[in-house]
Amino acid sequence: EISHLQDHLNRPEVEGPREAVHGEAIGAIIREIWPDKLEDRAVAIAKRESKLNAASYNGGCCLGLFQIHWLAHRSWLKDIGITSASQLLDARLNAKAGYAIYKRSNGWGAWN
Repeated sequence: EISHLQDHLNRPEVEGPREAVHGEAIGAIIREIWPDKLEDRAVAIAKRESKLNAASYNGGCCLGLFQIHWLAHRSWLKDIGITSASQLLDARLNAKAGYAIYKRSNGWGAWN
């Protein structure tokens, strides 16, 4: 019972509408946000992480196109306007957060 409670406490609360944008439209959003020299790899990573599904949620910790770990990043995501886990289900916000993680990590390490 304790492990079930701990598991529940370590999962983000995900509520609200999930954006129904897929495929080429998602690629266009990623390409709009990421710099030209990084966009092809960013699209490939989002395809691997979420199959380009903005509403992807692994049922545990990670959300959206780039499968962003809400609890690991929430302390600073507010600095870019993301204040709830549900916002990571928005393709544009998730791509923005993914690029911010890339810059904070000085590379692709978060997705290796």
